[in-house]
Amino acid sequence: MSDKQIAYILSTNYAGSHFLGLQLGSHSQCASIGELHHFRRGLQKRPRACFRCELDSECPVLKGLDDVSISRYYSKIFENLADFDEKITTVIDNSKKVRWACRFVDMPGYTKKYIHLIRDPRALVRRWTISFDESTKKKMRIKTARRCWPHAWDILTGDEANVYVWDWLYENRQISKFIQSNKLDAQIVTYHDLVFKTDPVLSELMAWLGYDYQPSQKEYWNFIHHGSGKRTIAHTEKKIYSGTDQRWKTFLDSQTQQRAYSHRSANKYLDSIDLVYDIEAGLSKESAMTHTS
Repeated sequence: MSDKQIAYILSTNYAGSHFLGLQLGSHSQCASIGELHHFRRGLQKRPRACFRCELDSECPVLKGLDDVSISRYYSKIFENLADFDEKITTVIDNSKKVRWACRFVDMPGYTKKYIHLIRDPRALVRRWTISFDESTKKKMRIKTARRCWPHAWDILTGDEANVYVWDWLYENRQISKFIQSNKLDAQIVTYHDLVFKTDPVLSELMAWLGYDYQPSQKEYWNFIHHGSGKRTIAHTEKKIYSGTDQRWKTFLDSQTQQRAYSHRSANKYLDSIDLVYDIEAGLSKESAMTHTS
């Protein structure tokens, strides 16, 4: 087993990956590097990869990545980290996408672990409803119908929320398939449990990563982090992410919530990964997390 470790957070968009990554990266032996996949786009096409540094080339963690191949990204990052904190042995990459993690699944020299972060589909229905314009919504309906072609008619003719539940299901199934087919060392975490059961969830995760849990990790705003991040999440403003976001409860009418909650294929999938789907609270794990290897 290598003394250098990479923990990948895999999830849909808007599932809380930045929130989890910052908490894990606040451990004294870990560093959150945000969404590393942004670097693959090149200087002219990507957003600023480090939200803290004025230039990526001046970032103490990400500097030099434009000068190496993608296969050497992590070795360069660990080299950079060693210059100012040799205690760090794990980086947290919340690039989210399976296609990114897949590029490195056979990369030698590192211990690799995978966190499947899942958020209640009703939260995503709300988020995608307010985020997409009509053109994007139409494109997403067609894309989702192609992805889930046996159910294409239901997706093409159903209501908007139905499209988003199917897309949520497709993306999470892809993560589960990737983990299972490659027999990866992985954990499932729900956004609900991360917020309402923070100490036990982080304690379990840190033990799985090989460290003792440090309760100060919850106050991630007290630590300096480099890498991509949401501009609205200032590390000095704990109010931004100090509580759960369950705005879907008031945004979605009861009929829409019920249809999403009763989605047969989504429920079958959730049963297969042992998640409890509560109509009031959301997704949760009733028992302690069980790691898969």
